[in-house]
Amino acid sequence: MATPLFVVLLLDSSIGLHWISRITVVATRARFALGDLKRMTTQLPSLKRQKELGNLIARQRCEEAKQVASALMLDDLFVSLQHRAFSGQL
Repeated sequence: MATPLFVVLLLDSSIGLHWISRITVVATRARFALGDLKRMTTQLPSLKRQKELGNLIARQRCEEAKQVASALMLDDLFVSLQHRAFSGQL
């Protein structure tokens, strides 16, 4: 059994993208049959390991969000400092 996050990470990996490219049919638009996707097999780590990976990814995304918020705050502070400097308020 696989967690939904693990499936997403697997399909978005280089291996998963290679699998999908092998079953993709290009006509008017690129597509693949659900049956072809269901026939793909791979070994899965234990559910415990999948959940650990999910927790690690969640922490990483949280840290990335904090960094983005920090960068935005620094940009705002720099704009404020520039405004004060050029308007003679410093």
